[in-house]
Amino acid sequence: ISWNFWTQEVEKVPLVRWAGEEVVLEKQFGTSYAGDPVAFILESQSIGALEGLSPQDNRDANGQSVWTTVDSNGVARALLHSQSQGKSNVICLLYEEDGSTLLSNKHGFMVYWLAIESITLSNMQGERTGHNDGLWDPLIDSGIVTDAYPNDIYDPSKNWEPDRFVGKTIRVWKGELEGDTIEYMGNLQIREIVSNTADTVVVDRDWDVTPWGQEHDVVWVYEIVDPVWDPATDDLSQELNVSQDTLLRVRVKGWFYDPERESIREKSWCDANANGVKDMYDYILPEGRWVLPDDWEYLAGPDWEQNRPHWDIMTQPNDNIMSEIDTNLDHAEELGPYLEWLLSEPPDERDIPGDLVAEGPVIGPYSGLDTYTPT
Repeated sequence: ISWNFWTQEVEKVPLVRWAGEEVVLEKQFGTSYAGDPVAFILESQSIGALEGLSPQDNRDANGQSVWTTVDSNGVARALLHSQSQGKSNVICLLYEEDGSTLLSNKHGFMVYWLAIESITLSNMQGERTGHNDGLWDPLIDSGIVTDAYPNDIYDPSKNWEPDRFVGKTIRVWKGELEGDTIEYMGNLQIREIVSNTADTVVVDRDWDVTPWGQEHDVVWVYEIVDPVWDPATDDLSQELNVSQDTLLRVRVKGWFYDPERESIREKSWCDANANGVKDMYDYILPEGRWVLPDDWEYLAGPDWEQNRPHWDIMTQPNDNIMSEIDTNLDHAEELGPYLEWLLSEPPDERDIPGDLVAEGPVIGPYSGLDTYTPT
């Protein structure tokens, strides 16, 4: 957010850090205030400690407040750190040059400091073409190519539902038959599926090498995969051989407690040493804590669009921010790139692609209220 002296602050956009980290708080007042004194002050019931970024700033610092000055670029800065979880509210006050008069311009910062709630390590379902080769994607269907044209493949043994695979990914590669297995030989090609019939898949661009079908023991294999991984299908207890390929998903959640606003979450036991027994190595997670990212939307509140539009809530399913490959307006394509499409009438059809909102791959949640500049 670009701030100046006349800007009105309508919301605090929280920063999220792990306990033990540091964060630099900065406020741009404008170059016309260069040299004017600024106070950063921790508000009541806030955790953490403030420090200055220069020895001069730290002369009178006491942890609860620090004085600095607006630099030549019009920016004032202070350092905030905390060794424990919780919430910090910091107010930044601008004074006249002699420090005697408080100017009306001020700014508030809010920081959520997180402790570990849980770490989940799981094996994502799927496979890839060869050992240490190709992409890792959940498999939908596969087979051997019987015939092909420059931008499709044909398998008469199939009876697919028409256009079932639109938007999915197809991998085609050359292999050699060895008994009941097919040994990967190369020529991996990856395309997006634009349509399919009962036995034919049409892709978005021509093959680099057309997969003509079987010649003696050499075949062309196709694999239809879904590039979107569903965490619900992950395996939490799979045992793998040391030589097997796998794709691990690590999901980390953090928690903090806010004495001014408790959640309704109950306390829970954390089996820290994973032995299934409550012992002194374990710890209790307190009731009333907030867990991120799960509770982000609840912290923002039901009226976030009006009161907290910059909290980076997931873009709404009925807006016109869509992936470039979102051919059916279901907003299921998560990786982007995202464009602000100009919708035609009726609104279930696309017309003209508008401005670029976010380049792919997009790592969410992404807010459609934010603007994006590729440079």
